[in-house]
This record gives sequence, structure tokens and C-alpha cells, in this order.
Amino acid sequence: MVIGLAAAPRPGVAASGARETDASLQRTGEITRWAADHDREGWYFYRTRDPRRAIAEFNTALRIAPDLADADRGRGAAQAMLGEFDAAIRDFDEAIRLKRGFGDAYYDRAFAYADNHDERRAVADFGAAIRFRPREGRLYAIRGWAYLDLRQTASALADFNRALELSPGLASALRGRADVYRRRGDIGRAMLDFAAAIRVAPTEAKTYYDRASAEAAQRRLSDAEADLDRAIQLEPSEADYWRLRGSLRLLRGATGAAVEDFTQAIELDPEDSLARAARSRAYLKQGATLWALSDYLAGRWLAYGRPRRHLERGIALTA
Repeated sequence: MVIGLAAAPRPGVAASGARETDASLQRTGEITRWAADHDREGWYFYRTRDPRRAIAEFNTALRIAPDLADADRGRGAAQAMLGEFDAAIRDFDEAIRLKRGFGDAYYDRAFAYADNHDERRAVADFGAAIRFRPREGRLYAIRGWAYLDLRQTASALADFNRALELSPGLASALRGRADVYRRRGDIGRAMLDFAAAIRVAPTEAKTYYDRASAEAAQRRLSDAEADLDRAIQLEPSEADYWRLRGSLRLLRGATGAAVEDFTQAIELDPEDSLARAARSRAYLKQGATLWALSDYLAGRWLAYGRPRRHLERGIALTA
């Protein structure tokens, strides 16, 4: 007797097992392709800014293939687009757990942390993304802005300089470095970088706003107001631009125009306590005491009823 011969399968049984294995593999491939189709549809809806339909497609993909990391990442991105940052971060966590070294998921999670006011974790995740893509200048620029939110200007400046080494003329890095110089009181260098950023990206409203802030600090009110005119022309839905221009107009005695700007800022952001306080001062100059008192009380309620939001606005204004 040959040892092991009795265990050898009969030819028919072996063929049947092979067919079952082939069928199982075929079904697995079909399931994978089916999940991938829904994943692609999800990304299509995300890119066309329809996050709810995107989430529905990613949900279907994950029901079919629960370990599809790209669908977790996509659903996280769509959740973030809706402002659901905690849910987005959970999805990015899962994508990173399923796929080690998933640089895009670290990158997306970093933005979710930043939007959720967790800049320290954002900086850490941007660092992870940089390890995977060390020659991508914009990653350094984005991390530089996160460092600025933490008021770590030395680290921010190093990142903006590195970004410009890798990507000369990168507008976001030029604007960020200009903001570092502005905060340090080096207005000459700040103005050079603001001008360079505007040459590269002349339709970026935020650059005009930031330069206006630096000009206002130098009491160059006409230049600052001209930059704010341009910022508002480019991005009229940004309340901060209207509020700052109103403040400049109030300084030069154009009280009526200032009230109009503060009113526009409040219409765009009804919880803007700073705009209400500023309009209160403008009303007082006009002698409209009751209107001034109404705005003063509303501003106080907004400021102290939402202390975190007020603190963030105060830091942004005084930084």
C-alpha cells in the first residue's frame, strides 16, 4: 500500500472542486467590480458637488465590499463637504486602517481636522501626507497655514519657504509668507510677497483682503480701501471683507457708507458680533441712539452666548 494514495481525490471530484473554486473566484471578481462601479459613481457625484448622492453611492459600495478603503475615503470627503467633520474623520480613520500608507486619506483627514478646529492633528496629518509626497510644494504651503492657525510663525515660515523652493511662484505660499511677515511687523517684505501673489493669482480675493489688513495697520487707508473694493468685487459673499471696509470708512468719517457695509456683513453672517458692535458705534455717530443700543445688546449676546466663536473671530481680527 502506498501511503497517501487513499486520500487522493477521484478525477471527477477534483474537477468538480476546481469548477466550484473558479465560480467562487468569478463571483468575487463580479462583486469587486460592482463595488468599484458604485465607488466611481460616488466620486463623480462628489466632484460635481452633490455630496448626498455621493454618500448614497459610497454606502452601496461599502455594503458590497466593506473593506474598500477608497469608498471610506470618498464618503469621508462627502461628509466633510456637508460640514459633518466628526463623521468624515471616522471614515478617514477607517480608510487608513484598511490601507496602510494611504497618503490621500491623511491629506483629506488633515483638512477635516483643520475645519473642525483641531489644528494640531491637522499638522500631524499634513506631515504624514508630506512623507508620502515630499516633493509636492502645496502640501508644505497648506501645513504652513495650519501652523499659522496655531500661531507657530517660525514653523509656518519654514514651510512656506520650502513650498516656494519646490514650487516657485505658488500663490498660497507667497500669501502665507506675506502674512507671517505682516504679523512680525516686517511690512516691507510682506508687501513684496503680497504683490507677487497678486501677479500670480490676480483673482484671489483673500490676498487683497490680507494686504488691506497690512495697509490699514500702516494707516494707508485709501490703499486698504481700494484693495477691499477689489476683494468684494471678486468675492462679495465674504462678510469679513465688508466689515473691514466699513471700519475703514468709519475711520475717515463716511458714517453712512460704513453703516451700509456693516449691514451687508450682518446679512451675510447674522452671528457676526464684531459687525454689530461696529455698526453700533456708527449709529452713535449718526445720533441714532436706539439703533445703536439695539446693535450693542445683540452684539453682546452673540459674543457671550457663543464664547468659542467670539474668541475665534477675535483671534482672526487681531492676529
